[in-house]
Amino acid sequence: MTPRLASRASCLPRRALQSRFTPHAMVAKFGTKKGLEMKGLQKLFHDFADSAQGRLEIAKRVLHFHDKNRDGAISHDELSHLVSATDGQIALGTLDTSSSSTPLVKLVSAA
Repeated sequence: MTPRLASRASCLPRRALQSRFTPHAMVAKFGTKKGLEMKGLQKLFHDFADSAQGRLEIAKRVLHFHDKNRDGAISHDELSHLVSATDGQIALGTLDTSSSSTPLVKLVSAA
């Protein structure tokens, strides 16, 4: 792989983390009536891991962190604090708290 191609490839995960969805669109595409469940989260983060095991780990981490009532799904209410006041959407990077992206909210609240 050429250095230029390698550089482009390294940007892809960061760019994907910036993918944005409205809560309704995210649940409609990847969830069920209950909300975002394990299977849907694995589909949502498909491009972030090379293996099914990697996608499962991401999905477990996201579900554990955001499923406050522990019913096995992230509901619209549980997604509401992730919605940007600017455009009403959620960036994938804010769902996976261990990703390399740092949401602006974290930067502002840390100041």
